[in-house]
Amino acid sequence: MRKFLTLAWTIGTLLCVASSVMAASVSFDSLLNEIVDRESAARFPEPTYICKQMSSYDRAMKTPEDKAGWFSNDDNNKFLRTEERDGRQEDVMFDAAGPGAVVRIWVTTAGTTGNLRIYVDDMEKPIVEDSVEKLMGGAYGASNQDPAQLPWIAERARGRNIYLPIPYAKQCKITFERTQAGGAFYYQVNYRTYAEGTTVESVTPEIFKASKAKMAEVGAKLLASGIGPFEKRSQNDFQGVELIPVKADEINDGTTSGITVRHQRGPEAIRQLTVKLQAEDMPLALRQTVLRMTFDDVVTAVVPVGDFFATGVGINPYQTWWNTVEKNGTMTCYWPMPYKKTCHIELLNCGTQKVVADLHTEIGKWIDDERFMYFHATRRLIPEVNSTEKQDMNYLTAEGCGVYMGDVLMIANPTEAWWGEGDEKVFVDGESFPSHIGTGTEDYYGYAWCTPEYFTDPFHAQPLCEGPANKGNTTNTRVRLLDGIPFTQSLKFDMELWHWDQVQTGWATVAYWYGKPGATGNFEFDPATLVVHMPKGAEPKKVDGAIEGEAMKVVGKTGGAIETQSGRNFKWSGDSQLWWKNGKAGDKLILGFEVEKAGKYTFEAMLTRAVDYGIVQLYLDDQKLGEAIDLYEEGGVFNREVRFDGVELSKGAHQLMIVIVGKHDKAVPSYMFGLDYLLLK
Repeated sequence: MRKFLTLAWTIGTLLCVASSVMAASVSFDSLLNEIVDRESAARFPEPTYICKQMSSYDRAMKTPEDKAGWFSNDDNNKFLRTEERDGRQEDVMFDAAGPGAVVRIWVTTAGTTGNLRIYVDDMEKPIVEDSVEKLMGGAYGASNQDPAQLPWIAERARGRNIYLPIPYAKQCKITFERTQAGGAFYYQVNYRTYAEGTTVESVTPEIFKASKAKMAEVGAKLLASGIGPFEKRSQNDFQGVELIPVKADEINDGTTSGITVRHQRGPEAIRQLTVKLQAEDMPLALRQTVLRMTFDDVVTAVVPVGDFFATGVGINPYQTWWNTVEKNGTMTCYWPMPYKKTCHIELLNCGTQKVVADLHTEIGKWIDDERFMYFHATRRLIPEVNSTEKQDMNYLTAEGCGVYMGDVLMIANPTEAWWGEGDEKVFVDGESFPSHIGTGTEDYYGYAWCTPEYFTDPFHAQPLCEGPANKGNTTNTRVRLLDGIPFTQSLKFDMELWHWDQVQTGWATVAYWYGKPGATGNFEFDPATLVVHMPKGAEPKKVDGAIEGEAMKVVGKTGGAIETQSGRNFKWSGDSQLWWKNGKAGDKLILGFEVEKAGKYTFEAMLTRAVDYGIVQLYLDDQKLGEAIDLYEEGGVFNREVRFDGVELSKGAHQLMIVIVGKHDKAVPSYMFGLDYLLLK
């Protein structure tokens, strides 16, 4: 007799009572309540609204038939217009008529600073006015984030986010005023537009001030996550149950059998689902143990456990509002999963190794009405993607009526180079042009500049980035609360794939969404393609005898940040360079290297040139090397060899000092510096 774990709940039939309730007015307070009302996620929105996005995407993007334009990537400084106000110039990044609400603002900058202003209705003065740095999380890398703002306003891995709702009755406008000329400004604004006639109370500075305690209370709930109070009807615990391998045909035709628990008390909903696995090879077990969900005889999810809980390869602790993964391997989700008659949850071992599982559920009452929606999790897998041709990767194509609520992206990347220049493109209800267009994959997930650092937050997380740089397995997740996307006919969610290198990558995605009865998604299941293997990348070519910049010891620096930047298309030795960024004029960087034999050398340094690179002066052991070097260049990223003949070097340790002395008049004021390698002949 098979011992693999299967859970089933059967509930009695209850007469469906349709109700039509007058929609309450929308206000700052009601939106704060909604954001932590988990039940509202599984009910079609009332009052109804559409969700769209305005961003700084490249306006050359017009139609898929024009490949160059459709995959254009100049996604910064694209504003609606520029306005003169009180003697200053304000670039308009968002302008929408009400009734509505802004539900997410994301920005990042390079080489520029400025002030953000938010205007509501006919008010002459903005309700919010402050510098981007003060308002949205401080300078990059700084720890001056005001704890009272969390999690509403914060910097996350160089992405600056505001999730505080901004309701407006008539109109909302958001502007950016530069206080430093030049540079790049990227932005995204997600917003709701309510049905005509919906009453919306516009937010004011006075409402913000009066709601401080409420904001702190709701923010604490978001940060704590965990299940909220509800009237429990049943609870199920199964511990230490061995999952015996099953065959593919048993999974597909539903003939599996095992432990069964029945209930006759519907309608009900799962409010919490917790899974913990034990196996010798846990990364493999997390991919080959499949969670299958069937509600009222309709299969809505067939997803590997690790993918479903967004832990990706291995156990990677993090916490969002909907999902939590703990260090001990306990994985929990709080998505409400309602059903009218029956619920059937299964854990299926599609591998060959022994897997032991714990499973815990919390079930409570549910009201069955015309807003009822089923929970869906749609997994897509493309084990090998050729990045030589830019393309759109589909997360979900759904038909029917529902709400898109978030996703997980897992990448297997064989090089250190960045894999996610692409933009999300979301088509709602048959749109010919997407109502959501992004500025980069990492921007969609709340961070910026392909930053590999770990972060976790109620709204998004990067629980895994193996490195170095962006090499190996990476997992990103974003869950939606007020920024869920309703659709009444269809939804198509694509993510553009644009890799810096010409390589093979592996992609796996999970889309979380709700659908009214009859809604369908394009999920697929094939046990043979459960595991995303790391594709092989071509070995990078290195210059013989070179001292690689990224391998040199940083002896000291007075400012900025050092990291390894990778990219095969830039023709760097080893496909990487030492990258010094966020410095300023006057800053110094000292690098150490060793000389094996004393003598007179030709000293060569391969430096990088680009539009945002500065003018530097080189010193060798405190001795000036030539004149200052201008590393500004338009039109791309280029190499520049500098050479000094007849340099006397003793055996042992030496130092190369780089001093930023300024920038070209046309350069973006980022003062960057890149060292590919040193070569001593």
